[in-house]
Amino acid sequence: MTTNHTNGIGTAKAMRMSFIFHEIGDPAGDVVAEALRHRAKASRSAHDALNAAIDNAGIQLDGFKKPSLAQPPSVLNELVLSRTRNGNDKLASAILRVWAESHADLAGLVTAHLEEQGASPDPKR
Repeated sequence: MTTNHTNGIGTAKAMRMSFIFHEIGDPAGDVVAEALRHRAKASRSAHDALNAAIDNAGIQLDGFKKPSLAQPPSVLNELVLSRTRNGNDKLASAILRVWAESHADLAGLVTAHLEEQGASPDPKR
């Protein structure tokens, strides 16, 4: 579900964070993989948020009580991508946050493009 709201630049169409993973298509897998690889270098809050989102996403891996501890992180790629595409906005948000930290310049360009298109993340999700 999307809603419209007014922000500092006018009316923007708010979207669910998981929607982004549908829109970008095949590169969504690369975004997830990069975020999982960068997780150890991410800020503490971004790192902890991503681990918590993974652990609370219903992902089950044999031998892991906490799937966020699975090594190598590539074991999680498809499972995390699947959960983000199935509407897990907390997981999508955590992935995007870590990815944005690893690609600050590109994240700024993407944010600016989304704002130009009248889209912004829904702050209520």
